[in-house]
Amino acid sequence: MGALIFAWIALFLDTSDKIENFYKEKLYDVEVQYSSQTISLQENVENLFLSIITPEIKALLSQTYNEENSTRLNIIRDELHKRLKDDYQFLKSRGIKLVHFHLPNGDSFLRLHKPNKFGDNLLSVRKTVEQVINTEKIVRAFEVGKHFEGFRYIFPIKLGGQYLGSVEFSLSSQSFKESLNSSLDSMFFFILKKEYMVQHLNSGYLAKNFHQSRVNKEYFIANHHNVDRGGVCLLSHIAPEVKSNMKSQESFIHHNYNSLLTGNIFTFLSIADINGVHMGYLVSVRDDWIVNKLTIELVVRVLVATILLLIIYRLYSRSIVDSYQLTQFVNFLDNTALVSKTDKYGRITYVNSKFCEISGYSKNELIGSGHSLVRSSATPKEVYRDLWKTIVSGKHWHGHLTNRKKSGENYTVLADVFPIFDPQGEVAEYIAIRHDITELELLRKELHNSLIEQSGIFKQYEDAVVNSTIVVKLNKDFEVTFVNNNYLSISGRRKGEAEGRNIIELLATEDREMFKETIERLSKGEVVKDIFRSLKQDGSQLYTKTVIKPLTDSQGNILEYLTIGIDISEVIELQHEIEDTQKEVVFRMGAIGETRSKETGNHVKRVAEYSKLLGTLYGLPDSEVELLKQASPMHDIGKVGIPDSILKKLGKLTFEEFEIMKTHSMLGYEMLKHSNRPILKTAAIVAYEHHEKWNGKGYPRGLKGNNIHIYGRITAIADVFDALGSDRIYKKAWELDRIINLLKEESGQHFDPHLINLFLQSLPKFLEIRDQFQDC
Repeated sequence: MGALIFAWIALFLDTSDKIENFYKEKLYDVEVQYSSQTISLQENVENLFLSIITPEIKALLSQTYNEENSTRLNIIRDELHKRLKDDYQFLKSRGIKLVHFHLPNGDSFLRLHKPNKFGDNLLSVRKTVEQVINTEKIVRAFEVGKHFEGFRYIFPIKLGGQYLGSVEFSLSSQSFKESLNSSLDSMFFFILKKEYMVQHLNSGYLAKNFHQSRVNKEYFIANHHNVDRGGVCLLSHIAPEVKSNMKSQESFIHHNYNSLLTGNIFTFLSIADINGVHMGYLVSVRDDWIVNKLTIELVVRVLVATILLLIIYRLYSRSIVDSYQLTQFVNFLDNTALVSKTDKYGRITYVNSKFCEISGYSKNELIGSGHSLVRSSATPKEVYRDLWKTIVSGKHWHGHLTNRKKSGENYTVLADVFPIFDPQGEVAEYIAIRHDITELELLRKELHNSLIEQSGIFKQYEDAVVNSTIVVKLNKDFEVTFVNNNYLSISGRRKGEAEGRNIIELLATEDREMFKETIERLSKGEVVKDIFRSLKQDGSQLYTKTVIKPLTDSQGNILEYLTIGIDISEVIELQHEIEDTQKEVVFRMGAIGETRSKETGNHVKRVAEYSKLLGTLYGLPDSEVELLKQASPMHDIGKVGIPDSILKKLGKLTFEEFEIMKTHSMLGYEMLKHSNRPILKTAAIVAYEHHEKWNGKGYPRGLKGNNIHIYGRITAIADVFDALGSDRIYKKAWELDRIINLLKEESGQHFDPHLINLFLQSLPKFLEIRDQFQDC
């Protein structure tokens, strides 16, 4: 009885803390949401800038430099508009409302949204334009203009170190608000300071798009025709102290109750202009349903705690040993899975530590949000539609999902999503189990917080866990004593074909010797986590991500071993297929870059083989040598962004043309640097540094000596050796003696002298590669 009273008190205090912490965390939540959206928007706009402002566009803009002839400027402006008008339609579809080019003196050169308006100087009205001119760096800000309020991104445009002006991409506050509303479970709108608005917006635009706040007459609500349906009405009912809080011009939170069971939380996030001056608030309105839910949960918790204590007491009275083993089993399961829980509307109500560890989000960031927070565009929308349709109908959904971490990286999970029913047979909430079985005990307690009072629900949860994994039990001699139905279904075996056999007999031949070391570790009481290959009944291999836990009695003596595994055969096979595909794509892309300059595919084959051989001679690990071989064909991929007029020119390039040609190193790097794939990361390094020189006189960064990555130094020799020995549109192939003399002369100048020595010492091997992959 004393334990029960203690549990009641602990549960009550825990729920009270949750209510208090809930309100403390709301302001932080909105700040994180706002920051996340602005960072995502910034990345999208920067990618759009890189894709649209090509070397050709820069070359065209360079013609405006110090040009005073208005007729000539009009010709350039018309040509720029002609080239970018289709791109502008694409930008509009991505939410970009305004695209505006400025000259170095701040004059408007071209508004793609109003191509007939130009020539006005912006310095007196646009602090952002003034700042980008002064710093020649990207400027990002929320800004109010004469006809516009929203987010501006202004990029300096340079060519060969020369500042050509800037280009602005602008997204209205209405578009930004709509993106927040569609992705987050709240209503968002902007309230901007009246003093600031009257100063910057003309009366027509102000009257059409704004409406004076009923809460504080010193502020206007943006886009009031969309807010009237909810925001203005809600704001009119909040308490008077909000007005005094707004005078502080700092972020704050307010909550009100319309009745005992309903209410709203208002979060006012202060925003400032580019000079740091307060200009208004981003307001978030959210249903205050959680407090009532937590109160109900308190009652449910006490009832469930009573039931659990009675169950545990009964189990204890039957067998102390069985109870102790059951506890080990539950704790073990609770440490091997990613688990989340949502209400019937899809809002996250629980996540375990494993989920937070993998996703990179905290519990505060996840709870109350939808799973869209971790969704990745790599998973087709049709998959999510099928998932939701299946679980809403009361069925179990199983499949692969690619999710997105907070850092932006993708990760793939094998997911099982189960509906949980109340006593009336209606769906009460959903449980998702991914990868390992983790922190089962914690999740089970949290699960009972919001379930209706019945002990049968706990069995639903245990069944959901067991049915999503492979469970095998072994005795102390590592003989199989139990396999669950999921193992039999996946392996194609019958119980009699698995139970009673030593586990080693069920493993693939390649893993049997390795498992002997696993047995030694398990015998010492260690928990083993690894990927194992076992054999199905038909002889094919079954890959499982497996955890093996020794189960002990209360004195620590091992009684048996519990094995929990997840079938990842499809993931492993897919990984092999992806790796093979990556290698093929990298080679084909490298060949494309070469064929644009009338070079043959065998050039990239030879460069790949030369790089592999030279890397081996240098002493690189086999894994890096293979990676360099696969990546080196991409060394000139940046040439796809060089105009044909320069790339295929028969005569000598002018200084300006050669400067553009040199940008292919940077273009190749920009194309590849964002990938997390080892091959493409290596290819980015090769593309970026294979034109650097040992003496520091190379490009694009003038790196010197060992500051040049070894991949770049190796590829440089391979590329030059093959290029000199091959016919090109601008020259004939050199004789071998002439090539060798140049390599010797450039040792310590252009090339790493140690690598040149290795190359010359093994010259016959390089010549064998040359002869094997001759051009047709």
